Amino acid sequence: MRAVPTHLVPLMRAPSLRRLSLPKALSSIAALLALALLLGRPAVAGAQTVSVGEYLRATAALEELLVESQVLEASLPRSATAEQAALQQLGDAETQLRALIVEHRELEARGPELAEQIARTEQQRPSLEAERARLERQVAAHDVWLYGDAPAPLGIGMRRYDAARDALAGVEDALESLEAELTAAHDAQARVVDNLGRANTEITSWEQRAAAAAGQVGIARSGALWASARLASLQLEGEAQAAAVLAQFEALRRAGIPVGVALIAGNGSMPIPAPPVWPSSTPTYIVPSGRPARKLPPLGSPLVISRERIEATGIGGDLSRWTAPTRGPVTTPYGDSTPYQPAHHALDIGTALYAPVVAAADGIVEFAGLAATDNRLASYGAVVLIRHDEHLTTLYAHLDDRARGIAVNAGDPVEAGQAIGYVGLTGYTTGPHLHFELRLDNQPIDPLLLVKP
Repeated sequence: MRAVPTHLVPLMRAPSLRRLSLPKALSSIAALLALALLLGRPAVAGAQTVSVGEYLRATAALEELLVESQVLEASLPRSATAEQAALQQLGDAETQLRALIVEHRELEARGPELAEQIARTEQQRPSLEAERARLERQVAAHDVWLYGDAPAPLGIGMRRYDAARDALAGVEDALESLEAELTAAHDAQARVVDNLGRANTEITSWEQRAAAAAGQVGIARSGALWASARLASLQLEGEAQAAAVLAQFEALRRAGIPVGVALIAGNGSMPIPAPPVWPSSTPTYIVPSGRPARKLPPLGSPLVISRERIEATGIGGDLSRWTAPTRGPVTTPYGDSTPYQPAHHALDIGTALYAPVVAAADGIVEFAGLAATDNRLASYGAVVLIRHDEHLTTLYAHLDDRARGIAVNAGDPVEAGQAIGYVGLTGYTTGPHLHFELRLDNQPIDPLLLVKP
């Protein structure tokens, strides 16, 4: 018997070949070698440059895109569910926070009232004490005359003596009542101080819970937006790849390559798998929508202008009075893109949830409310628009509308640095920040022309 070549010994030891006789094993090895040669060359002349190997590699690439697409599709509903849960937690926290803030304001108002009451009561004490001392002297003089050897005081008489004693008793009752009133007022004042401290602690706690929930909303929404954008990109890439794979598949079929998954065909050609079906469309993250507020003028086309030009025209008044509307880093410069828009003609200033927002300059509030009247999560969200002169306006968006609320109303005059609201999580936003616009004749210009960062 002829010896088996040493390079075939490992194959002979494979489990699938142990049950085969040597001639069958050698036949299988030869078939595998033929398959390897087949994968590396064009199928037949009719297939031109398309090889089975190229087709299989292209199909594998398409399947990878399909798997990634399916994973992203599955992530969208999870992100939406997480966002809704976080929004619910945020809403619950803001409800608690709102109640505490109202209580805190009432307690702050009660404090001065109690202090004034205590001051008025204290003012009554000296006169009552002086009256008591006078009446005590008068009664004591009468007592000396009645029970001692002293001469009769002027105007002596039992009626006068009894009146003095009655008046003294009345003054002492008034002083006792005064002391009780002062004690009650001081106790109430102490309770107000204690409750203010408790309210401050609870407000801080609920603000932290709200901020944590807002962060979870931002994470879920950012994830959904990223997945939606990646799905859109994958859809284009997948459609192109699927078309190329289908063209290769049809070429191989015309060349006589069998389709299916089976043992090596009798003609020596390896069957090829049918190409995976690429979906005609993919889901996307649904951006909230709503009816725009009629009194909020839409944004015009961006305008390029210099600070020198603004100074020359006198627009904006005393530019030295302009101030930054809140403190924080610029997270999106003027003109950059965001997950919601290709060009963002405003400044995004990152800051904490409920951070105060102030007017950038003197002016009149032209609009205060929701930019989309029926959806607080659409468009700008809660917004304030201030007119500074005939040409310049500033807009402050994504403000809080529930816990602390907008601090001004349409028609209110405001001064530079005056609080107009607080940073919230309303409108198109993936986290707490202030969207700050500067408009010249309703056309956006770079806010850094007037406001220093």
